[in-house]
Amino acid sequence: MQDKTKGWDTSPVEGFPIWTHNGERHTKHIVMPEATKKFLIDHGAGPTVGLLEIMYQIVMHENLAQILELGTAQGISTRVLCDAAEQLSGGFVSVDMGGFANVVPAFGTFVQAHTGKYDVIKAVLDAKGMDQLDCLFIDADHSASAIQSDFDMYGPLVRRGGIVFFHDICVMDPECEGPIFWNQDFPGWEKFTITWSNGLGILRKK
Repeated sequence: MQDKTKGWDTSPVEGFPIWTHNGERHTKHIVMPEATKKFLIDHGAGPTVGLLEIMYQIVMHENLAQILELGTAQGISTRVLCDAAEQLSGGFVSVDMGGFANVVPAFGTFVQAHTGKYDVIKAVLDAKGMDQLDCLFIDADHSASAIQSDFDMYGPLVRRGGIVFFHDICVMDPECEGPIFWNQDFPGWEKFTITWSNGLGILRKK
């Protein structure tokens, strides 16, 4: 496994396919819809907007049409990923214990459940024809054990070449154990790290 770790504001994530060898993003033509970007700004996404734009470009460039999000909350990343899935004519499911159905766009499906309710969530995915995922975003319980559990349960559903995103993997906060989880090897996956805006971990299945 190769760990490509670069700072977002100084250099690209070397080797990841949205960057060329000279460090330029060849996805500049992939522009997040203005309505989506306005939603992010209006809902206080702040500096995270740039990170979400990177996620959007990766999803669109890699044609990651079938997306499962674990952790809905205010619906910031939900809007970005759901809009991308709709443009790709795919499917989108977001899972959270809280009552956040109102923040999931009409195209998507909200499941109010703990991420540990695998059978419930898998049944919803199967009903939507999403038995195999292109993209998984893990941003629910931020304890290292919970992140690991979510990855162990849902990571196997991601197809070869598919992507798993992890938010908050560089946060210096005792209540967020994303960095503890991320400090390991991931056999069978390529590992990429963006350190900007609380960090974004990216795994691509080999």
